[in-house]
Amino acid sequence: MSDTHPVTRQVLIEDTKLLIADAQDLLQLIADKTSENVTDLRFRLEDKIAKYKKDLAKLQAASIKRVKDAGQATDDYVHHEPWKAVGIAAGVAFVAGLLICRRGRD
Repeated sequence: MSDTHPVTRQVLIEDTKLLIADAQDLLQLIADKTSENVTDLRFRLEDKIAKYKKDLAKLQAASIKRVKDAGQATDDYVHHEPWKAVGIAAGVAFVAGLLICRRGRD
């Protein structure tokens, strides 16, 4: 999965959590059914839910680590190259100011 869309990744994580919760609710509803097919299905679903929970936890941990690493890299860069960081910030502010001014005129 591409890391260029962190919002999409967060939406996917939340949707997966909802799917897991719905599947667990379904398992609760069919827990008292004694048919062999239902029991087999219930065990397969429980196994898959456990696997998805582990995968989701790994995905969240990887996302958090990447954000922390990016923050640390930014902090290191600013400390090692403070004037470049100030110049970049000034350039971004200048471009943002131009865009805001242009939007205000329209």
